[in-house]
Amino acid sequence: MKKAATMVKAELNTGQLATEILIVDLDETLLKTDLMVELLRVSLASNYIVFFKFLWLFFSDRARAKAYLADKVNIDISQLPYNTEILQLIQAVKSDGGKVGIATGSNRKYAQQISDYFELNLPPVASTEVENLVGEAKADELVRIHGPNIIMYAGNSPSDLPVWNISKKIIIVTNRMNLKNKVSKLGKPVTYIHCALNSLTNFFQLIRPHQMLKNILVFVPLLAAHNLNPERVLETLLAFFCFCLCAASIYIINDIVDLEHDRAHRWKCTRPLASGDFSLLLSIFVTITLAVLAVISSLFLPLEFTITLLFYLVLTTCYSVLFKNLIILDLINLTSFYSLRILGGSLATQIPISQWLMSFSLVLFLSLATVKRIADLKIMKNVNKTNYSGPYKGSDIYFLNNLASSAGMVSLVIFALYLNSAEASILYGNTDMLWGVCLVLMYWIFRLIILANRGLIEGDPISFAITDNISLFCAMLCLSFVLLGVS
Repeated sequence: MKKAATMVKAELNTGQLATEILIVDLDETLLKTDLMVELLRVSLASNYIVFFKFLWLFFSDRARAKAYLADKVNIDISQLPYNTEILQLIQAVKSDGGKVGIATGSNRKYAQQISDYFELNLPPVASTEVENLVGEAKADELVRIHGPNIIMYAGNSPSDLPVWNISKKIIIVTNRMNLKNKVSKLGKPVTYIHCALNSLTNFFQLIRPHQMLKNILVFVPLLAAHNLNPERVLETLLAFFCFCLCAASIYIINDIVDLEHDRAHRWKCTRPLASGDFSLLLSIFVTITLAVLAVISSLFLPLEFTITLLFYLVLTTCYSVLFKNLIILDLINLTSFYSLRILGGSLATQIPISQWLMSFSLVLFLSLATVKRIADLKIMKNVNKTNYSGPYKGSDIYFLNNLASSAGMVSLVIFALYLNSAEASILYGNTDMLWGVCLVLMYWIFRLIILANRGLIEGDPISFAITDNISLFCAMLCLSFVLLGVS
């Protein structure tokens, strides 16, 4: 942090900063997010009447609308994502005896709170109930207080151009070339602070492509039926693509809903929305776009598949908003997500799935869903209660362990019974080899339960298995036994 502050000082050529006045904008400058959008998100989740009244006021009187929103909605400013480089610059100016303040179009209530939080030595300049302090209005107020060509001003948007025009030094937080070009024409010393907001890297982190591997479950009906017809394969690939788009959309919704929890979490705080590296407004647009693309793509498959995909989209959204905080219902939902992928693969290809497969998958996925909750509880116990927002308590761990073990054992019993069925004899020339699959599954399921109880699994057990060498070896063993059984 000290090194970065020194670099900024050198770039500004300020030398001794004792006489400097640094004024920083709030939205997407000192903050990595937009305060008004943050307040709107909280209002929509807690009191939608406030949300809609704000919208009604906003189009007639923006200053009054901002004041109303700030008055009705409370957020913890300590959990908001701040720009580290701007904080370094603030510290550099303060440590040399200079003065620092905030000038923002946001309402004075939160501008004052943030100013006090960072112990800034100038009173904030902010919007009130009667004045929306943006653009020329902000520039005029700063000139009235400090005079022209006196301040250093840090901002991020075209609305800051009037303020930069009356500043003696410019600090710009953006990656937009058109804005950089406009600022360079002002003919004043400029410091560029790189902004990684909404980068392609952050986009891919937001949609979590590594989680898409769970959608390979749509291939299960195809493989279980030993049907590798090229047309069926293409249909399954399209179904896989649809589920990937749908899942990416839901991951974004989940991150928006869980924003406060993620910011307090020891590793989820690095997610793009929680860290402020991706715009909340843009993320809403992205999630709607992905969902629409998923539904449009599904129209090239049978109607039953489209209906199933829509049901998956609605169910996962309900889970993110409500069901994830309801005991047992959360486990049923998690189980359904996996099973719907298998059902979707069947409907996309019109390959029927047996009752054996659906029964086996339901109880197996119930076991894995319960393992996820055990892992969450163990992380909560080992780290901090604030890192866990699920519906279960520490005393529920015994029930969850029994449920995970019982469901896992029932899935093995169903698999064993299947091996003695007429259906298995038709598909496999040597069903005895499939007993090896049963033994490997037994080892894998109970190993996961033990690792979860030791706090060694974070998040989804399927995601863990994809990166776990022993789990991958178990998958290879199972595949080998299946191939031997087919021959």
